[in-house]
Amino acid sequence: MEAKILETSRLHPSSRSQSPISTVLSILDATVVRFAPTGAIWIFDNDSPTEILGNLKGSFIKALEAFPQWAGQLQWAPFRDNGSHGERFNRPMITYGLDSDPGVEWNVAQLDSSPASVAPEPAKRASDELWIENFPQLDLMISLTKMALYDLDTFQGLPSMIVQVTLLGDSGFAVAVKMAHPLADAHTLMLFMRRWAFICRDGLTKQDLTKDLAYPVFEPNLLDSRAAGDIDASDGDPELISKARFLPLHRHDWWDTTAGNLAALTPSTINSKPKDAALLQKAMMSPACPPPWETWDFSKPVTTALIHFTGDELERLKKSVIGTTAKVSRLDALLAHVWAAISRARSPLLQNDDEVFLDFTIGVRGRVSPALPETFVGSPLVLTHISTPARNVGALDTQIGSIASQIRTCLDRFTPDAIAAILHDEAHEVAPQRLWRSFLGTKHTLVTSWARLGVYDIDFSFRNLRYGLMVGIGARVPGRALNPDIRLGDVIVASSSDQSIGPVGVIGYELGAETVGGFVHKGWQPETHRRLRTAIESIERDAEIDDFYDFIQHLDGLQKRRNGHKFLYPGMDKDKLYVGDYTDDLVERPLRPSQEPVVHYGLVASGDKIIKNAALRDRLRDQYGIICFEMEAAGLMTIMPVAVIRGVSDYADSHKNDGWHYYAAATAAAYAKSLLLKIGPEQPPSINDAVPNVDSNLVLTNEKEDCLHSLVFQDMLLRRQNIALDLLGVCDWIFENSIFVQWREQDDFKKHNGVLWIKGNPGAGKSTLMKHIWANCDKLFADCFIVTYFFNTRGHSLLEKSFLGMLRSLLYQLLATDDAVYKRFITIFREKQKIYRRIEWHESELQNFLFLEMRQYRSRRLLFIIDALDECTDSDRLKVVEFLESLSINSGTNLWICLSSRHYPNVTIKKRLEIVVERSDEHRRGIAKYIKSKLKQKSSEIQNRILKKAAGIFMWVILVVAKLNEAYDRGQVEVADMREFLDQIPGDLEDLFQTLLNKDDGNKAEMMLMLQWVLYSMRPLKPEELYFA
Repeated sequence: MEAKILETSRLHPSSRSQSPISTVLSILDATVVRFAPTGAIWIFDNDSPTEILGNLKGSFIKALEAFPQWAGQLQWAPFRDNGSHGERFNRPMITYGLDSDPGVEWNVAQLDSSPASVAPEPAKRASDELWIENFPQLDLMISLTKMALYDLDTFQGLPSMIVQVTLLGDSGFAVAVKMAHPLADAHTLMLFMRRWAFICRDGLTKQDLTKDLAYPVFEPNLLDSRAAGDIDASDGDPELISKARFLPLHRHDWWDTTAGNLAALTPSTINSKPKDAALLQKAMMSPACPPPWETWDFSKPVTTALIHFTGDELERLKKSVIGTTAKVSRLDALLAHVWAAISRARSPLLQNDDEVFLDFTIGVRGRVSPALPETFVGSPLVLTHISTPARNVGALDTQIGSIASQIRTCLDRFTPDAIAAILHDEAHEVAPQRLWRSFLGTKHTLVTSWARLGVYDIDFSFRNLRYGLMVGIGARVPGRALNPDIRLGDVIVASSSDQSIGPVGVIGYELGAETVGGFVHKGWQPETHRRLRTAIESIERDAEIDDFYDFIQHLDGLQKRRNGHKFLYPGMDKDKLYVGDYTDDLVERPLRPSQEPVVHYGLVASGDKIIKNAALRDRLRDQYGIICFEMEAAGLMTIMPVAVIRGVSDYADSHKNDGWHYYAAATAAAYAKSLLLKIGPEQPPSINDAVPNVDSNLVLTNEKEDCLHSLVFQDMLLRRQNIALDLLGVCDWIFENSIFVQWREQDDFKKHNGVLWIKGNPGAGKSTLMKHIWANCDKLFADCFIVTYFFNTRGHSLLEKSFLGMLRSLLYQLLATDDAVYKRFITIFREKQKIYRRIEWHESELQNFLFLEMRQYRSRRLLFIIDALDECTDSDRLKVVEFLESLSINSGTNLWICLSSRHYPNVTIKKRLEIVVERSDEHRRGIAKYIKSKLKQKSSEIQNRILKKAAGIFMWVILVVAKLNEAYDRGQVEVADMREFLDQIPGDLEDLFQTLLNKDDGNKAEMMLMLQWVLYSMRPLKPEELYFA
């Protein structure tokens, strides 16, 4: 069978640059020239595939506008002795913007087959069963056109990207894309595919897509800048090269020059530097070794098989590695299993002592420092491996745990410093593209994974689908002390609430990473869409006013239908909540006045297994604040806006409650109908085109509110707010301090890069000082944006003490006050909202936005005030300092940074000014001013004794002056009394706290009770709650 070609053409972006552009690709792009093309095939069911062809082509051309280089000519940078690094070190480059650009090859083909002949049937795909299928016809969907540099030589007129749309009878179509690997890895390809699919669905009528899509970043030099050392030097740094080659990287790229067939491995490009035999013997080259011809056998048949692993199978694999030394993921376990299976199949060709390799690539976008943007375009990959004797990997599952541990340990070695050394090493390779085919053969297994790239999210249809309702049954999680008191048949709507720890309504509680420190959760799902939230809130308001839920009438209608008796209320006597698993003891609950279902709002936990374990249920409740379990929302919420509605059918314990399924489903469906009626029909998306005079600020205001809301988190500014203002001017000394003045005036700027680090012992008054600086910034820093972050180790939220929390807070303040920054950031927000459907921010994207903002766009100067770095988590402290140092280096005089911490954090910034609070004479004079103002006993002797004993610790002074004033009020007014009292007070702040706690007075019992309430409460108590407690 052959595919019939219906159309072949070359496509170009609809708009081109005014002059040709040539861009040398990155160091790592150069290492993958000989890799197989990046590519994938998507298969779609569609009743009218021919009708979508025009839309596919038009949207592709529009999507290509953001990737114009892909229509250009991939070639080698011409060799010049005194040229750029890329010209001296044999790097590939892309030239585009010429009339002679080869363009992207676009093919349309017809295959007399249905989607079922090239992919499993829908029923099989939806089943939770293990299956294996072989589909040889998949090869017919891929164009055989050669791509530029396919042989390291030929490129003229050859495309770097090929797309084939294959019509599958009249019931579906396939989209196959392949790319020259130096231009795009899988991550980059998925970035393009999401853009293409979005435009196909929603964007063809829009002129300005920057409102909806973040622009891709095609700046190869961004990656090169992460290299350690000087990559432009004539020779590499031996220490860095040694560090790089200590890592598990294949170095079989330089073959023994006496071996046969060497010509097949030597680059013979038109533009590469002359082949110099002496050059190949340079010390910087990898050790020569014989070519592994004996392990290469191209005569063996090749199969194209799809293997589906069920959730239970993946869980079994994960459990098989429990107890290993490294914390591994399910993907690690799956890779280990696949490698073991392939090695067992190859066992007749291997000896037990043969060393076998598992080769895999590592993406470095988030592993370099600072991280690259998520939208970085290119192929930033390194190829690594683990190895072991064949007898080990070919054994049964008993070895999977140790193999998975090897994989995780290998990955953990690729730190930012290690990758910086790799970049330095590869930058000095004469022909880095020789890293190819070294992993072929029976001893090597190459595995790559697209598991985290959202490959299943690509959809070119459903143009009018805007929202989804996830309606069905769920398992209720009993609240502590029956708060909330949720019964079987009640309705649960996913929503953030006071009782949920997270910022959104759904949590994928199984999503995250197993690290050395334990499981790190990363499964917060996007917030419910604004329009859905508004409709849900409207239903709740109506119910409060009318004391009646509208959806009850829909439930009544459902029950009165033919066969509607199965949706009737089963009865209170069948609603039993047991104390725990495998016990008949019931929880006593008050009778409800009505059998009508009640609606509850809170955090819903989504996973891939049914929970029938009361102990696990309660542990997850306490950990996340959840009120319900379900099994579908986490998979759909990343694709489109969804409201999650569940009827309660059981209590997630070992006791069966099957009799409630129909009724619970009916209550959820009735609520969903009410919600649909509230949402109502949506206006066409082209309303602004039809009515051009509509005030766009109304829309923008709501959108900006949503954008800012996605960054804000609970108690974000609480720490700054809780620090008392210095109303006495005790901290005014800082403004006259010579070091502060030098920093503010930017004198000798190159010596400090605008960084002032204020250090001090605990209680010295650093935070009060930082707030005083902030409160007076308007006078000190004219025409300057001022943003602050006060780390809070006592905060309830992890974000209050994390790098991510700091980034979110800084950006929130910038966006709220600077419209220019907001307009540039909103494109990123729209991309997440419209494409990824995830409003979950990551360190790398926020960090890179701020970095690029300061480097490229800053028209108005900026002041960062960062307090209490020591209260940041240990794992994030270094990230904060490296980020601030990088900003200070790259922002010039546009940025001031004022940072405070205790002395002990083992981190530093090379270029900075420093003030040590307790060593400052001005600070001592400020304390003296406070003592003189607050101490009721006006004796200069007592004032001086307090000042001397304080040793610069302001908190000690505040506590001691308060205690002396209490003594004064009790009649101890004489200087001798004060002197004796002062002599009894410890000079150390911690000892003073201990003395105050141990003091036996009438308030001790009340104080202890108050501390117990604060320490044991499930969440921070409000002042009025603590008062009534």
